[in-house]
Amino acid sequence: MLSTAGARARTIVFRGSSIFAGVTIALVFAELVLRVFLPTPSRYFAMTPNLQATFSAQLHAKGIQGPTVFKVNSMGFRSREWSTNRASEYRIVCLGGSTTESLLNDQDRIWTTLLEKRLGELPDGRRAWVGNMGKAGLTSRHHVVQLKHLNLYDPDLIVVLVGSSDFMSRLKQGDKNPNLADPPEDERTLEEQAFAALPDEFLWDQPATWYRSTRLWRRMSVLFGRSVLTGSQQQDQYGLSLERWRAMRANGKRSDKLPALEASLDSYEHTLKEIVSLAQNFGAPIVLMTQPSIWRAGLTDHEKGQLWMGGVGDFRDEPGSLYYEPEALERGIDAYNQRLLNVCRKTTAHCIDLAKAVPKSTDYFYDDEHFTDRGQELVAGRVAEGVLPLLTDVRSELR
Repeated sequence: MLSTAGARARTIVFRGSSIFAGVTIALVFAELVLRVFLPTPSRYFAMTPNLQATFSAQLHAKGIQGPTVFKVNSMGFRSREWSTNRASEYRIVCLGGSTTESLLNDQDRIWTTLLEKRLGELPDGRRAWVGNMGKAGLTSRHHVVQLKHLNLYDPDLIVVLVGSSDFMSRLKQGDKNPNLADPPEDERTLEEQAFAALPDEFLWDQPATWYRSTRLWRRMSVLFGRSVLTGSQQQDQYGLSLERWRAMRANGKRSDKLPALEASLDSYEHTLKEIVSLAQNFGAPIVLMTQPSIWRAGLTDHEKGQLWMGGVGDFRDEPGSLYYEPEALERGIDAYNQRLLNVCRKTTAHCIDLAKAVPKSTDYFYDDEHFTDRGQELVAGRVAEGVLPLLTDVRSELR
């Protein structure tokens, strides 16, 4: 009996070892094949190069004409291709979250495209090129890692629309720790969230997470979508996610008292100063822009019905989550916007107060903060007014 049991145990161990060895050999072989036939990029791409998609969300995102096209150029920007003659262009790179990305608006009606058209040909003969590398969910900390690699694109001017994702990230933590700043992220994680494609690391660069440097991990990340947001939190082709998220908010709990923001605001201000410093390092002027929103006291029931943001935890997935009232959200985003304006006063950064320029109306927002086509036009006009004096200053220096 004992010998039979021992034989069975040895058979199980042998089979398990054989399976483990076979899987390991297969993975190593797959890794080698991928490294030979599917080389990773030598530079950082904000979006998947040459990606194209069509959206028909106009029924749920009122104020957007559809169907709409989302197109990424070969350099990973939601923009036209730039000229091969670098001297012929004045390159403006726009960073931000979803309000820069403008996922549901058509390529020809987003504020970055409209900005490029408004600037047109500059008096010195160069044409403006405006590159959109916005991505939903990116915070100021993501923009820090983006800026560390932005010199690859040789920008003449950097424009950053920022604040909302930092605010939303803090609200998701709720009141668990009133002195809690934003949770730290290691730089590689931030890079993987901020860029759709990026160069390999050596396996030994990050011993604790060596697997993330393998080609297999990288390809699976691309296949299943590397993002700050999980699948259920991402927008769908027809805008149905908006209706689901709005219903979650309508049936959720309410609070008009925000959690403590001071630690998060201090962290935000520190990060903005780091962003300005990084821009200075490669000699490009930078424009910081406050985040507009529809939040205010006295919203009508119809206007409130358009809202879905401002919840605690996984509020887009968990029924009955806590949501903050519009007047509380207005106080919160105003606090983040004021910190941004303070940074502009203390540093060499230029500011455009978009929050002050965009009326809090459904004419300009189809939800809490995302712009209708009319809102996109208004933003483009205000940004053009704000950057034109900087272009004049640059031309004067070149003479």
